[in-house]
Amino acid sequence: MDNIKELIIEKYHQITGFEPIVEDYEPRIKKMLSTICRGRYSKEQIVDSNDTSIFGNGASGMVFTTEALCVKDAGNSTSQFIARFKDIKYCSMDEDSIFGVDISAIKLHMRSGAVYRLSTTLDGLDLAQMQELIEHAMHLHDLDGEAEDSQSGDSASDDDVDDLDSDSSDQDDEDGAPEAINEAASFVVKVISSLV
Repeated sequence: MDNIKELIIEKYHQITGFEPIVEDYEPRIKKMLSTICRGRYSKEQIVDSNDTSIFGNGASGMVFTTEALCVKDAGNSTSQFIARFKDIKYCSMDEDSIFGVDISAIKLHMRSGAVYRLSTTLDGLDLAQMQELIEHAMHLHDLDGEAEDSQSGDSASDDDVDDLDSDSSDQDDEDGAPEAINEAASFVVKVISSLV
């Protein structure tokens, strides 16, 4: 899905009422990509970022890319993780407080069995909005995966039909097969085509 970034940004604007932050400070972006994203994503893939480093140099915080949520923050429930949207099984909200302090977090339940927590310690983060945005990105990646699967399935079934066509034409040329066999082969091709 080529327009996944536009769709995520559109949802971000719909949920928050704001446009994602556009970072103009190149050294900060480079630092975020190398430390928070561990070099796995490019500047073009960034949807939004949240810099929580002391000097604002991109050494810690959160980066929301078209492919994953990347976090590196000592104050966050899970201090560092990269959760690819296609690898998240489901999200849940863990609302809790201790001694009057809110310790709510989004739990990202991964297909691998790992569970990452995204907490309110990330500056100004609205967890309900973030969960909706993450689930939207997961849905887009699910749709993209289904589209790829159906395309690969279609090409495989087309190959099967092509093989049957070439087999039956080879038989005609080599054996001079009777007309009944040709009709049977044609019928099998039609049945397979209708099943696809």
